[in-house]
Amino acid sequence: MRNHRPFVVHILGALALLVVVARGGLAQQEPPLAPIDQLQSATDALNTWLDRSASGPAWTTFLKLEQLEAQIALGQEADDDIVADILAKFESETKGLDSSRFVAVRDALKVWAVELARPTFDELPQAIRDAKDQFVAPSEDGLRDAKNEVIRAFNELARYLAKAGGTRESSWKSYLKWIELRGQLVDKEAPDVALLQQVLAKYNSGQPGLELEKFAAVRQALRKWSDMAALAADAEAEQSFQTQLGTLAAAVEQYRQEPTAEHAEAVGMSLGWLERAGQVGELTQYVRHFHSHPNAFMQVSRSVMSAGIERSVSQSSPVSDNMMGTSITGTSHTVGNVTLELVPSIEEATFDIIFKGRATTNSTGYNGPVTIHTTGVTGIAGRKRLFFNTDGMRDVPAVARARTSTSINNISASRPQAERIAWDQASANKPQAERMTSQRAESRLRTRLNSQARTMVADANKSFRDRFRKPLDRRDEFPKLFQTSTTLDALSMKALQANEFQMGAPGAPPELAAAHDLAMRIHESLIRNYGEATLGGIKMTDEAVAKRYEEMTGEVPEELKLSPDKEPWSMRFSRVKPVVATFSGGQMVAVLSAKQFTRGDQELNRAVTISATYNATKTDTGSKLIREGDVQIDFPDREGERLGARDVAFRTFMRRKFEAMFEPEFTGDGLVLPGNWKKAGKLRLVQLDADGGWLTLGWKQPPVGQRQVD
Repeated sequence: MRNHRPFVVHILGALALLVVVARGGLAQQEPPLAPIDQLQSATDALNTWLDRSASGPAWTTFLKLEQLEAQIALGQEADDDIVADILAKFESETKGLDSSRFVAVRDALKVWAVELARPTFDELPQAIRDAKDQFVAPSEDGLRDAKNEVIRAFNELARYLAKAGGTRESSWKSYLKWIELRGQLVDKEAPDVALLQQVLAKYNSGQPGLELEKFAAVRQALRKWSDMAALAADAEAEQSFQTQLGTLAAAVEQYRQEPTAEHAEAVGMSLGWLERAGQVGELTQYVRHFHSHPNAFMQVSRSVMSAGIERSVSQSSPVSDNMMGTSITGTSHTVGNVTLELVPSIEEATFDIIFKGRATTNSTGYNGPVTIHTTGVTGIAGRKRLFFNTDGMRDVPAVARARTSTSINNISASRPQAERIAWDQASANKPQAERMTSQRAESRLRTRLNSQARTMVADANKSFRDRFRKPLDRRDEFPKLFQTSTTLDALSMKALQANEFQMGAPGAPPELAAAHDLAMRIHESLIRNYGEATLGGIKMTDEAVAKRYEEMTGEVPEELKLSPDKEPWSMRFSRVKPVVATFSGGQMVAVLSAKQFTRGDQELNRAVTISATYNATKTDTGSKLIREGDVQIDFPDREGERLGARDVAFRTFMRRKFEAMFEPEFTGDGLVLPGNWKKAGKLRLVQLDADGGWLTLGWKQPPVGQRQVD
């Protein structure tokens, strides 16, 4: 038995990288106001303003504000027609309605009107069934516009590749079936839908580079055109539409009774069909509103964040300057502290890196025959603001303030008269000299803060984009929701990873048992959805497995190490559900699905599943995961059949590899963060729950005097 980082690192793979890069999570925050509450607030502000205005009564009558107050009081029972009539008043061309107070009510009223028109939770299944007469067939104009958008994006990509030229241009064009797509674009007849989908598969393959804007534009336009063309070519499209509505309504009802992964998949497949076909968009949004919720929540305390940033500063540097014609040399010693402050923000994570200190300078100034000895003390403070959101990290220019106090220790000159004049001039110029010294100190501090932050931002963005964002953007799979925020005490993140055919969590996450310094709440839908986005259809070699294993755990099991005397092997993940995890009753089950496996020069083209079940328990020092039984290697398409000798040999070989990966027992005695954040100390796992489809992990930072890590 070996000591490991928490097992979640092994089964979540790239998700562990997100924890390191984003440094984020979800702290408990005040939720945004509901539409009706926003409307009430805006209406109250308007009424207060109108009460002080001579024209207030006229506006109150014209805008039917008393009726609006009555409808707000009714809540969800409000009359749609009355609300629409009041909204029409606010949206009229009446002079004066462009005032911010009227606009605030109008905007809030529009949002509430949409909410009122939405089916309630109980009404939704029947509303889906009642939509069977709302099928919209693609029009010729719509198809032409969709094709023209592909042509525009295709031509833009052609110009981009032409600039690259050489093998890069030819390689991309060959890979992307350039000639085939161009033929479809110049053809006046209906497109070959099967061929469009083959080309689209290339653009959606996840090949590095496909995250670039020019490729993404073709991919997205081609997907829309292909979907519309397929619908237009289907003589039974309307019947399929009605079937999908019935299936969706039934699946939603089943999902409400049992929010299992299987029922979520049924809901997601029908939603995906309808959304890709461009049908009943509002209804599909309502289904997601009620039943597809964020599936990843993370949190990191200010204390942990500051461990990698805060430090004491004590440094000396030479001084060489010229001020008001006086040449100055000497030494400066600066002492101070770099600290971190989180800025409350629900829009994006916001934090300040702050420096406060004092610089003491002993200098000698030379101006002709006069020599001046001074001591200056400059109090300096600077602030650099940083933001973290879906695009990574960004910054704004630093600000700094300084104030200098100077003491003239001695002035010497060749003649007494010159010395007296020098004292008079030095005393008179002292305030200006102190201002100039302060300004230059401010400039130096701004430059230093900007320079240091520039490196940090660049490194963070490279890690965030290369490891997390780009692999998802290559398939247009970046989370539908990726929200960062900050309170005074924590940086937070919540995400919803789900494409058109997928669902998020069925409801809210479990509550944290305490205010942890680092916490993760992950729903099993995240593992499946993220796995499809990044691993679906991907081939992984033995070399890649060893490399990833070492990155995540720090070491490679003997069976997975590469050597000349071992047969090379690889696996190609299934396109659908390549990685599945379930969390229930204190157990964690991990399932990998592959469609191809190679060993040396042999190739097995058959569906294979590899699964392991672990019982999770928290110990006094960390966690322990004990595997239940053996790692299971199954051939789903051969269930119940007797396996041949070749299949048995492959299964034995695979079991050796995956027994090494899914060891009989994992223990964890704490989590040490990488880089400068190692200073946070070894974080102790204090909450480990695997139940109801959620994995909840919470770590606590050791006391200040116990954070040294060997």
